[in-house]
Amino acid sequence: MNRQGPDRGTQYRTGIFFHSTDQEKVALTAIERHQPKWQKKITTEVTPATTFYRAEEYHQQYFEKNGVSHCRLPVVCPGGAPTPPSSQRRGPNPPAPVS
Repeated sequence: MNRQGPDRGTQYRTGIFFHSTDQEKVALTAIERHQPKWQKKITTEVTPATTFYRAEEYHQQYFEKNGVSHCRLPVVCPGGAPTPPSSQRRGPNPPAPVS
């Protein structure tokens, strides 16, 4: 909790922000569905959305601006599922992605 890769602190906490009870249910169900794939507890906060503040311009398109080709962290893409790093997978075989 409170980290992303090597970065630590409350500003690195992962969260899902919802606008309706339906969205909240979807988020909680997704966490519950993916938890068996991880050895450690998923600690993503599921919280009502409030005022959104856009980050400063130098944070926008950070990877492109800093010559980084991709993020090293597992990422959930639309229609996809996260792939845990091999050190955190359960069992001898990695879980199959969910479509």
